[in-house]
Amino acid sequence: MVIDVIEINIAALNYDKEKRIIQSALRELEAMVHCKDEFSIGDPQFTFGWYFFTLAVSKDLVVKLMNLLGNEFLSVKGKSFENKFLNYLTARLKQAGCDVHLNLKAEMETSKFGLF
Repeated sequence: MVIDVIEINIAALNYDKEKRIIQSALRELEAMVHCKDEFSIGDPQFTFGWYFFTLAVSKDLVVKLMNLLGNEFLSVKGKSFENKFLNYLTARLKQAGCDVHLNLKAEMETSKFGLF
């Protein structure tokens, strides 16, 4: 069961295709750090031609990945390790042919109230 997670909002035009790519990429990351069931993908909502859904990734997975990759992970653009993971995942998904837009849920929630 995933408890302490990083929630990522995802927007995609083709939910089924992109979901398969995302699952495959995250399973590869799980295999790299020898863990399993460290992410979950929420149900999509279709609006204005886009599918919107949430990806929850265990912080434990991200910490293990950060420890494994070391400087490679630390050199990824981003102020927090959550931002670094988001940018790392975005690049990895793009490389796999995934056409999605990713945003940290926490950042989207604070920005709608004008907090920085």
